[in-house]
Amino acid sequence: MGQLGRWMESNVGEGEPLTLADLDSFAEWLRCRSAHRVPRLRGNDPLRSYLVEVGAVRLPASPPSEVEVLIDGFRRWLINERGLAEGTVLRYENTADGS
Repeated sequence: MGQLGRWMESNVGEGEPLTLADLDSFAEWLRCRSAHRVPRLRGNDPLRSYLVEVGAVRLPASPPSEVEVLIDGFRRWLINERGLAEGTVLRYENTADGS
């Protein structure tokens, strides 16, 4: 973990969460250093799983569902074409997605 912290200081922006790509870069950095015990950091690796679980690693965003795309278009239409207030739009959004 100490090596990861040192690597992050010079390779990840301050306040930025780690990404899976960062973990892959860290593992590659260790391999290039000819470390004796290089962690694999595969998808089922306990360290990788733990960092994802506690929110230290940001997972790639999943694409929006068809319903989310439809509701977003509806929201923009309500604001841009109908000129409705934010509170009214939020009420319509909540009704549309069943919240």
